[in-house]
Amino acid sequence: FPWLDWLHTPSLLISLFWTGVITTALTIYMENVALETLSAAETTLIFSTEPIWGTAFAAVVVGEQLGFNAGVGASLILIACIYSSIGLDGISSLVKDFDEESKFFLVDNLASSRNSSLDER
Repeated sequence: FPWLDWLHTPSLLISLFWTGVITTALTIYMENVALETLSAAETTLIFSTEPIWGTAFAAVVVGEQLGFNAGVGASLILIACIYSSIGLDGISSLVKDFDEESKFFLVDNLASSRNSSLDER
C-alpha cells in the first residue's frame, strides 16, 4: 500500500499535522470561543454571510472573476439576512424612511440649485 511509504516522508507528516491540528482543530476551537460571546442572532448572521465573505476574499486575494450569478446569490443572502433580522414590517419602515429622506434630499438640492442659478443672474 502506498500510504505506508507516506508515513516515512517528513514533509507529508508535517503537512498532515498542520492541516489536521492547526488549520482545522485550532481554528474551530478559536471560533467556538469567540462565538460564545455573541447572541444567536449575531452568530446566525455571521454564518449566513460566510459565502459572501469567502467570495469577496477570493475576489480580492486570488483575483476571482465574479459573474452575474454571484451577485444574485449575494443579494439573496443579504435580503434573507435582513428579513430574518427585522422582518417585513422593519423592511417596510426602512423603505418608507428612505423614501421620505430622499424626497427631502431632492427638494433641498432643487432649491439650492435654483438659488445658485438665480444668484448667477
